[in-house]
Order: sequence, then structure tokens, then C-alpha cells
Amino acid sequence: MEPARVFEVTRQPANITRFRNSTMDDHEFPFTRQIKLILLRVSSWPVVHAFNHFVLVIFGVCMCTYIFTSCRFYLSSKKNRQFRGNEPPTLAYWLPWVGNGIQMIRDPHKFYEETLAKRPTKGPVTMRLGPISMYLVMGASNIQAIFRQSSSLSFEFMQLRIAHKVKGLPASDAALLGMDDSGAGSLNQSETGVVGKGRIWHILHGIYLKNLTEKSAVDFLTAKFVFEFSEQLKTCPEGASAPAIVGLYDFLQTYQFAASTITLVGPRILQKGSLEAKTFWDYDAAFMTLMQGLPKLVCRKGWAARDRTLEATKDWLAAATAGCAPDSDADWEENFGHRLVRERNAALVDYGISFEGRAAMHMGLIWAINANAVPMTAYMLFEMVRDPQLLSKIRAEVKTAMVVGTNTTSVLDIDITKLAALPLLNSVYNECLRLRSSIPISRRLRQDIEIDGYTLKKDNFILAPSWLSHIDEAVWAFPGHPARDFWAERFLQPEMRKVKLGDYCPYGGGSVICPGRFFAKHEILAAVAMMVTTFDMEFAQVAQSEAPEFAPVTWWKDPGLRKLYFWCGILMMMSASTGFDAKLMNTSQVMDQWQSSFNHPSGGRLGLIVAILDVGSLSSFWMVPYFADKYGRKMPIIIGCVIETIGAFIGALSNSEGMYMAGRFILGFGSSFNGAGLLIAEIAHPQHRAKISAIVNCMYGVGSTSCSWLALATIRIMGDWSWRSLTILQAFPGLLVLSLIYWIPESPRWLVAKERYEDAENMLSTYHGNGDKTDETVVFEFREMKQTLALEFQDKKSSSYFDFMRTAGNRYRVVLLISLAMVSQYSGTNLFSNYANKIYEGAGIRDQTNKVLLSGGQTLLSLVVSVSFSLCIDRFGRRPLFLTATTGMVLMYMGWTIISSQFERTHDLARFGYPQIAFIWLFSLSYQIAWTGVMAAYALEIMPYSLRAKAGVISTIFVKGLIVLGSYTNPIAWDNFTAAGHAWTLAMLYTILDFCYLLFVYFFYPETKNLTLEEVAKVFDGDEAKVARMDMEDVKNQVEEEKKRQSHVEIIAL
Repeated sequence: MEPARVFEVTRQPANITRFRNSTMDDHEFPFTRQIKLILLRVSSWPVVHAFNHFVLVIFGVCMCTYIFTSCRFYLSSKKNRQFRGNEPPTLAYWLPWVGNGIQMIRDPHKFYEETLAKRPTKGPVTMRLGPISMYLVMGASNIQAIFRQSSSLSFEFMQLRIAHKVKGLPASDAALLGMDDSGAGSLNQSETGVVGKGRIWHILHGIYLKNLTEKSAVDFLTAKFVFEFSEQLKTCPEGASAPAIVGLYDFLQTYQFAASTITLVGPRILQKGSLEAKTFWDYDAAFMTLMQGLPKLVCRKGWAARDRTLEATKDWLAAATAGCAPDSDADWEENFGHRLVRERNAALVDYGISFEGRAAMHMGLIWAINANAVPMTAYMLFEMVRDPQLLSKIRAEVKTAMVVGTNTTSVLDIDITKLAALPLLNSVYNECLRLRSSIPISRRLRQDIEIDGYTLKKDNFILAPSWLSHIDEAVWAFPGHPARDFWAERFLQPEMRKVKLGDYCPYGGGSVICPGRFFAKHEILAAVAMMVTTFDMEFAQVAQSEAPEFAPVTWWKDPGLRKLYFWCGILMMMSASTGFDAKLMNTSQVMDQWQSSFNHPSGGRLGLIVAILDVGSLSSFWMVPYFADKYGRKMPIIIGCVIETIGAFIGALSNSEGMYMAGRFILGFGSSFNGAGLLIAEIAHPQHRAKISAIVNCMYGVGSTSCSWLALATIRIMGDWSWRSLTILQAFPGLLVLSLIYWIPESPRWLVAKERYEDAENMLSTYHGNGDKTDETVVFEFREMKQTLALEFQDKKSSSYFDFMRTAGNRYRVVLLISLAMVSQYSGTNLFSNYANKIYEGAGIRDQTNKVLLSGGQTLLSLVVSVSFSLCIDRFGRRPLFLTATTGMVLMYMGWTIISSQFERTHDLARFGYPQIAFIWLFSLSYQIAWTGVMAAYALEIMPYSLRAKAGVISTIFVKGLIVLGSYTNPIAWDNFTAAGHAWTLAMLYTILDFCYLLFVYFFYPETKNLTLEEVAKVFDGDEAKVARMDMEDVKNQVEEEKKRQSHVEIIAL
């Protein structure tokens, strides 16, 4: 039988007046005083006074908890388990009232394996999940014992929890259903006298058994599904006339989902776009998050999908109730679909469940029929496509299940009875179930039971994960075929006859084993058969999920790269200039001459002098993308160098505070044009792009360090030139870059965007291939740039800021970009960098030379750390560095808070003054791990080319805005807190803020390790990413063929 078609798979401000002194009039009360009194009020809270003890208390409690629970687990494991009444040993944990919950939620499979390693005998253990005690049962014999004692267990509590939290069952309906404690089986186990129609669980279970286990009912459902899936495939445009690249899982989530849903509840729920497949699968993806009860703020997408799916189900239920005849007895009709749904709805109405409750229950049924069958169909097809020989064997086997004498190319000719008996197909089905299904068999104990010599107490819960049994090497391993590997023929081996129910339980077990298992199997097998007989399938070449394996290159041995990175080093001087500018204010404040020249500014005056630099930057940022996109990446650098040089000379030659601030404003105005980082990222070799982009921002530390150590020389100059000479040095980097910019290469990506392909190719070949245009790396880069930029500009030739809001991937990028700006500029580092003089004096250090030395040492060490970790960006990855840095920042600010509070109480310089300097240094080192170099590289690589320059503008808005805010408010807050003797309170506030940053990084920062600039788009945009679909091997082959052709032409010419 020939395949019919072909396709490729692939949260009211406070009343300020209540804090005022009643003897003052409003006009006598300056705004800064209001701020001071409000902050004093905050610092008088008891919780703030207790903060310095809080951390030690928490740490002590956690440590004691872990020691106690570990000893308890060890001792109880040694007890004679045959002594009746002994509960299984309780696993050790750190957090009381939380127990093992965090470990369990983060990675259940890892938690199971670690537990099994502690209990090699596979005996049961007790877990603490918040206030709940749960027994973790492992081992085939123990799982079988659970199934044999089904009458002592109930599953209704877990069902109600799922229905309420995940499906949206109203609390009133959940309470009503919870009144039935009789169980689902025939034996009435009620302790409250529930009988008759009050046994709703038993009634529903009977409906399931009647419509899902009887052979005639299963055959009808299967035939209906086959028909509907056939009709759905007829509407499929992919592969109708030519091969098409589609996502196999996406394909099944559309067409098989539609067929299954219509088979169960009829077509009306899908009509007029009431229930969309994408919405349903977004809901399915958030199932476990909803189950854990996380709030909408954490899982907005999942909650929204759940609500939309529930609303669609309500619309369908209302229409079905109105359109269906009350006495209908058809097996299937278009309103309610299958009689199972109609009978179930009638039983729920009879029991008194509300309309909203019934809709939630029906939504759960739609989820159940799709959430297991569709993924398992995809898993089977994936394994077949991955092994062409297996696919060929399955095709040949499926042919034998076609009805003889009819049109065998029709999918309606499948004999499901024969299909369900095919040995290889069934082996693949069972093997995929074994490896891909992980059923957390959960029950509630109605009474005490004995398992493996331990007593499991009434009203507690049992959890028996099938996954542990399914990967047991003692049961499933064969020579050359470990238990964790897929082997299509595993279930064809004679040894499989000895496998027990506890070893293999993909559908659960006991009296409440999944009643839909028979139809689920038939649906999956039929869907697989229809797919392999309707389509030809093979893996398509798509955008690489990892960076291509470029030929290794050592830059100092490569002439082209040596020249390129010399120019990159010159461009990095602009980043060093930014660090010099920022450190200048910190260093100048330490100089007595500068303080005298400007009459010892403090509070708002000092804040304005510091902030005016970034006010200037905010005034010009909007111009940068225009110049960068229209005139090239070099033009903004030229403009910035000229303006910064003018600003530096005005500041250095100023004779008044106003003129000094004007110079700083102009300097800031020019700094926005500093686009060196963008140019460097786009001209660097792909093997070195992440490292060199990270080092660019680390050059901020070079400028900062240079400023600190040059101040040691200029501080000895008598008169104003001690600070003027330091100020005029700000012009040096710009003058250097300006003198050499002509010879620095332009961005090849900009050249390609302007359709200057020859110039782009020449640049790449000159610097990345030493003049060889046929170099594999050069060819790959050039072609990927052309194809990717063509995709990005397919419908337009210029980008817009509105593009950031048009797609989910771009909105995600903007959120990450803003968070990078916030953490890098408003995590407390600006307090150290701009007001270190005040902090040093607060710690008892007043000599200006010592302060300059401390500042210089700190910046030098920070530079070493930032550069070192930037060079390791591809070894460790972005997420580990971000998490390590932010965790260190939280801990260091916490330590500084505690030490500072003790110093203000005791004024003990040796014990609590000098240690503050250590925490300042350690904070800076933690910050430098990721929030200087790695942050800059990350911000660049998450953006597509068309939005990269505009992303820099958005980043500048937030960075400069936060700097202005911090520069103006931090000295006011510091002076007010210090005057009240509570300077440590400001540090506490930053500690809390940094902790919030840590949580955000943990949950929302994706890893982009080893991806090219173009391929990072796949992380954010998924299958909709506008990325060139290329493969390095194809490029190599094409290059070789081209070389052979040219060689042949040369021979003929000779």
C-alpha cells in the first residue's frame, strides 16, 4: 500500500500629615523632612529591630530540623519493622511545616530516585508535604499489596482536589461531592450512612464501566474516532501535493485532539472557535502548576487557558442541554456526543451539582481523553520515525490489519481487533507507556493497613509512583538494552511473561484502575496506523537547537582575528570611559579640594550633581537607533566621542557648580551614543562572541579602576587641579577611538540589512576566514545572516517599537530586558559606587588616602572577578552565573545589615566598623560575577537583529532612569537614616529587593548557552522563530562541492 501523502515531521499612599509635628505649619515643613519622618517611622517597626536576629534564628531552626529528622530517619530505619504499629521512617528535611514539599515539586523523578537510594530494600517511607503526611510506596510487591487492599483505600479526596484546583469545580459542589464517603466500588464503605442516589462516586464509576469497558461500547467509540480522525485528516492541507515541514506533536494536538473531542462530546464545542486546540494544550501544560495551587500572578498563562477552556465548556453544555431531547437514547448525537457524557450529566443533575460544577467535571473528561492519548501517539511515532527500519516493519504489520477486498488506501478499512493484536505494534505501545507514562498512584487510607511490615495510619495518604517500577533494571534490563532505553522488541521477549502488575502499571490498578484504558489503547493504535499509512514521515532539517560545530580556532594564532580583536579592544575603551565617568563622582567626593570647590554638597544637591550625567543620557537616547540603523553601527560611536570630549573639557575647566553640572550633562548626552558593545557583538567570531561581549561591559571596571588609582596621583596635586586633571582625563578614550574609527570594520549584519552583500562577505572573509570566502564558518555565517534577516524583514524594511508588543516572544524579551536593567542598577550597587565616601565615613574611616586606596582595591578586584567569569560564560552558562551572583548579593547585603545595626548600637570600630568594608567588597564581587559582563552579553543575544538597537534604547531608559532615581534619593535616604541612627535599615530594604530579584531570575531567565545570535530566537519564539533553517554539515558539503567545481574549472583553463 502506497502512502497517500507526504510530509516531514519535525498592588493608597499613606497620609503623610499624620507623621507631622503638630507644632509645625504646613509651609514650615519641607518635603525632605516628610521623607525623613516617614522613614523613621518605618525604622521603628518591631520587625525591623528583630531583623538582625531573624536570619540566625531561621538558620538555626533549619539546621536543628535537618539534624533531628536525619537522626530520626536513621534510627527508625534500624527498628524491627515487624513490630506492629511502627510507621515507615520519615525522610529528613530542612524546613519545618514545609518538609519535603519543595524537593517533590521541583523534580519528582529526582526525588524518587534519591529516596530509593536511601531505601535500597524498597520499603515504604514517610514524607512530609506541608501539613500532610504521605507514604511513598516503592517496589512491585508493595504496589501489588496496595492494589489488593483497595477496599481500605479511597481516591475520591484526590479527585476532588484536582476537580476544585485544576478544573474550577465550585467549592459548594466540591463539598457536596465530598459528602459521599461510600467509595466507587460495589461495597458500600460509608461511615455516615450514604446510600442509594447519595453514592455519586459509585454511580459515576458504573457509567464509566458500562461505556468504556464493554467490548461493544469500546468498538463503537473506536469506530467513531477512526471516522472523525479520517475526516480531520481530509481537512489537513499539509503534504497534500508537496512535502511540508510540520511539528508532529503540534499536528496531533490539532487533528487528533479534534477527533477525540468530537468522539466524546460532539462537534459543537469546537464550532465557531469556541474551544481552540492551543488554549486546551496551554491548560494541559499548566496542569501540575494549577494542582499545586500557585496564584495567578505566578501562572497567568495557565490560569487564563483554564478559564477560557472552562468558558467554552459552559457554552457547549448550555447549548447541548437546550438542543438534546430529554429521552434521547442514541449511542452518539451531536449535542452531548457519546451517551457516556449524557448519562454522566444526568447523574450529576440528579445529585444536585450546579451548572458550573457540571461544566468543570465535563472539562475534566475532555482533558482525560486527550492529555494521555495524544502525547502517547506522538511518542510512538517519534520512535518509529527515528528508526526507519522500525517504521517499515510497523507499516508492513499494519497492512495485515486492513480489511481484504476493499480500498486498502482508505483509513476506514482498519480492523481494530486485528490491529490490537499485532505483536510489534503492541510492543512499541507498551514500551512507550513504560518509559513515557508516570502515574502517581495516590490514595487516602480509610483504615490502618500493613505494607512490608510497617503500619500505614488511617487518614494519611499513599503515593506509589509507577515510574520507579518502570525503570527497575532488575526487571526490565536486557543485554545491550538498559531499562531506561527504548527497545521496540522488549515486550516480545519471553521473560516479559514474568512481569507482575506492580512492575508495570501505566493505568494504575486496584478496583479503580482507569476504566478508559481499553479505548485509550485502541485510539492510540488506530491513530498510529492511520498516520503511518497516510503520510511518509522523516525528520526535517530545522534550525539547530545548539550552535553549529565550527572548526576550532585560537584567536592569537589567527592573523585575521588578531587584527579584529585589536579593533575590538579599541572599541572597548568606550565602555571603559563609561566606568571612568561613573567612578569619577565617587572618587571626587573623597577629595577635600573637590568638596571645598563645591561647598561640601549633600542631600539633594549631591544627588543632583551625581544624577545630571544620566539626565543628559536620557535626553539623547532616542536618537541612537536612527543613526545606528540608518548610517551604521560606527556613526553613533563617532558622534558620542565628539560630544563626550566636549563635556569632559567643560567639566574640567568649570568655575562654578552650574558649569560643572553642564559639563556632566553634555558628557551624559554623548554617552548614549556609545554603541561599541553592539558593534563588537556583531563583528566577533561566533566562537568568541559571548565571551567578548561579556568582556565589553567588564571594561567598565577598567575605567573605574583607572579612575581610582589615578586619583592616588592627582590627590597629591595642590589646589583644584587635583580633581580637574582627573576630570579632563574623561576625554582620552573618546579621542583615541575617534582617531582610529575609520579603520574599524562595520557590522556585517548591518551591511546585509542594507543589501551590501559583497561588503558583508568581504568583512567576514577578511577577519573570520583570513581572506578565504569559501571558509566553512564564513559561508555558514553569511548565509545564515542573509536568510534570517530576510525572514525578519519579509514584510517590512524597518522595525518599530510596537514590535516588542506584537508577539509573546518579544514581550518576554522586553520583560527580561527591564529586569536586567533593574537588577544591574537598583540592587544596591549604586549605593556603593556613588556614595562609598559616606559609607566609609559611616564605618569610621575618614582619611581621604585610605578611602581612595579602599576604593581602588575594590574596583581592581571587581575587575578581575568580572573578566574571569565573563571568560567562563560558555562553560558555566548564563543561568548558573546569574543565580550565583544574585544569591551572593542577597547574603552580603544581609550580612552588612546585621553588622551595620550592631555598629550603630555599639560604635565598636574594630568589631563592627571595619567588617562592613568586607561585606561591601564581597557584595561587589558577587555582583561582578554576572551583573557586569554576563548581563551585557545576555541583553544583546536575546534580541533579534531588527530590534537590537531599539532594545538598547529601552535598556537605556530604564538604566538611566533608575540611576537618576537612585542617585537623587539614595543620599537623602542615607542622611535621614544616619541622622536617626538607623542607616542599616536602607541596607535591609535592598536585601529584600535583591531577594525578589533572585526569585525572578530563578523562574524566568532561560539559558542561551552555546547558541548563535540568530538561533537564540528559537528559545523565545519557538517554532515561529524567524531563523534560517540551516545545518552545518550541509554547508560543509556545499563548500566541498564548490571547491571541487572551481578546481575542475581551473584544470580546464590550464
